[in-house]
Amino acid sequence: MLSDILPRRTGEVALAQPSSETRAHVRALFEPAEVDQAEHMLISNCRPEQLGLRLDHTEALSRIRFAALRVSNGGLSELAEAISLSRIDWRDLLMAAGFADDVEAHLRWVPDLPKARFYRGTAIDRVLWYLHEPDLPASLNWARLRVFTNGSADSTFSAEGKSYGFENEAYASCILTEDEYVCFSKFDDEDERALGIRSADVVPPEWLDLPSKPFEYLGTY
Repeated sequence: MLSDILPRRTGEVALAQPSSETRAHVRALFEPAEVDQAEHMLISNCRPEQLGLRLDHTEALSRIRFAALRVSNGGLSELAEAISLSRIDWRDLLMAAGFADDVEAHLRWVPDLPKARFYRGTAIDRVLWYLHEPDLPASLNWARLRVFTNGSADSTFSAEGKSYGFENEAYASCILTEDEYVCFSKFDDEDERALGIRSADVVPPEWLDLPSKPFEYLGTY
């Protein structure tokens, strides 16, 4: 029963706070109105002492919580059942989630967050443009990062190419900097001298995001 596993008052339990990755998975799987409830269910009812773990077993706890989230498929009742199973024998829950045979399988799992849900109910807060450093100053090859009012962000390497959704700006920037893109929007005088371009002479492009633009949610990076 869902009512049997709803969170108790925070003062009544020793909370084991979920990792940032766990929080990202909760937000990806559950509707916005259900996020807080799902997160508190994990905090209050999927704690180390309830699972026979030491408090410093943070990676094992994340693995079990990831399994509960995967099995829930974004349903509160299903999450309650998964948490109940974890408290009986969390090894059975890992098996159900497909995480039993590989201790790093949960780290490779990314919830499938649909494009419509990622962008729903938010607006663009700011846009940052990036340039591919190895091509400078001869060629200007752009990438774009957008930050939204709910704190999420997306990155894309071209107007028509795939957009990648992330939990926040930091993760969205990592996918760009890993490919040797530098943030043009934050250039200072030293950057201009080092890269051989003047910001005043450069105008970023305008990319129109069509509904057909591909999307993939990566969450963290």
